[in-house]
Amino acid sequence: MYSYRSESPGDILGVWRVNELAFGRPNEALIVDALRAEARPTISLVAVDGELIVGHIFSSPVSVVSSESEFARA
Repeated sequence: MYSYRSESPGDILGVWRVNELAFGRPNEALIVDALRAEARPTISLVAVDGELIVGHIFSSPVSVVSSESEFARA
């Protein structure tokens, strides 16, 4: 049975692996690392099966800026 909880510092490698496996490349795991370091506030939750991280969800504020417009959502 899966359980869900907030990500802890000890989960970083497991979260990296889940993201890399899910997308078949490290790009998204690198994005999560960058957001974890820079974005505040964030929500980062993990799904675990026993001690194994099997899922991850991450949410943070975002701003999209182009030469034509700007959009920000907290």
